[in-house]
Amino acid sequence: MPEEEITIGEFIKEHRPDYATAHFGKWHMGPKNPSVHGYDIHDGPTTNTEGRQNDPDPKRIQEVTRKSVDFLKDQAETEKPFLLIVSHYAVHTPVYAGAAYNEKYANLEPGTRHKDAAYAAMTENLDQSLSALLDTLENLELDDSTYFIYTSDNGGEFQQSGTPTSNAPLRKGKTHTWEGGIRVPLIVHGLGIAADTQCDAPVNGSDFFATIADLLEIDETPPDNQDGGSLENVLKNSGTGSINRPTEEFVWYYPRYRDFKGVYPQASIRLGKYKLRKEYDTETL
Repeated sequence: MPEEEITIGEFIKEHRPDYATAHFGKWHMGPKNPSVHGYDIHDGPTTNTEGRQNDPDPKRIQEVTRKSVDFLKDQAETEKPFLLIVSHYAVHTPVYAGAAYNEKYANLEPGTRHKDAAYAAMTENLDQSLSALLDTLENLELDDSTYFIYTSDNGGEFQQSGTPTSNAPLRKGKTHTWEGGIRVPLIVHGLGIAADTQCDAPVNGSDFFATIADLLEIDETPPDNQDGGSLENVLKNSGTGSINRPTEEFVWYYPRYRDFKGVYPQASIRLGKYKLRKEYDTETL
């Protein structure tokens, strides 16, 4: 990522310099240190697959969680506002989980679609991390003043021989622009967001920049290359309302080959309830 790109961390440090910022886990954006992009505390320029199979903490879930919890405790003690990004290496391949989790799932009956015991173990291991973060916020009495955003960068790998995930009934998976590759979980908790509400408006990861800026009441205009729009209106209105973006349509573009996964250069564009997809090698629409 070029240094001239402005991250949400840099934007907050510029306009809310009293905020502490941290980024733990996967950075995977080249060799530049996260401190260059606005993060006070971080793990350095890590890659995508940290961890080793025989380690007690094979996907570094406990390590990332411990650092995150310690950061939260420090901010509570100093009463300093914060931005914390927790970017776990799980559930990315290779699939590793702690011994206790593996033992739990090894003897369970496989499901119809989900059959990989190690992947189930790794997923629960990750869930425990999220529980720890939520519990910490509650114990520190920060849960009512902290926005918690949970999401993923892409769908699981398209299920085929040797692939532990299934996105059914969505089609295909990671690096495909079919729905299995681009439709991901999104859960947001925080002040003014009613419990048990659901929003059916399409949103995108690029919306988080404007959303976080709005939640922090930063009136300054974000960088002019932003594709996203703020979700604050729908979050605080029980999921109803509109989201204003520079362009109405969504575009997904994947220009690379992953022959071993059956992925070729492709793009999709969505406008309203319609979606058009193109494969570049065959000019197929």
